[in-house]
Amino acid sequence: EGRPKQLKTAVSLIQQEWFQISSPADADPNMVEDYMDTFEEFSRHLLHRIVNMADVNGNTAIHYAVSHGNFDVVSILLDSKVCDVSKQNKAGYTCIMLVSLAEIKNDTHRLVVQRLFQLGDVNTKAMQNGQTALMLAASHGRLEMIKLLLDAGAEPN
Repeated sequence: EGRPKQLKTAVSLIQQEWFQISSPADADPNMVEDYMDTFEEFSRHLLHRIVNMADVNGNTAIHYAVSHGNFDVVSILLDSKVCDVSKQNKAGYTCIMLVSLAEIKNDTHRLVVQRLFQLGDVNTKAMQNGQTALMLAASHGRLEMIKLLLDAGAEPN
């Protein structure tokens, strides 16, 4: 009886700590990487579980990193090779859809976005309203993102 409760408490604490480190707008990429290295030392499976852990809204660390335009953290999460870029949050959005709203400020950001687009499906539709990353970028006037999405194979219709 006590064992499952202890495990649930441990998972909850890890989740809380992980989101405090990985998900704020000013998340420190070096700290995120240190945590990920520690998880991977235990096991690749643990790293996979934690990197793809979702909060009550279904958001993972990469959902937050792209939403905040923290491309250094996005890059580190992608480097892990365990990050599920196709995972939809409860509103039905993937990190690719959310990044389509971001502002690209330099070449490094552009390269991270292109890498993200290569790793996932740029034509996934949001569950609730059927929007794609291209529709989101267009509705928010993100011209450079539109070009990158089209270059990555986004379907215009």
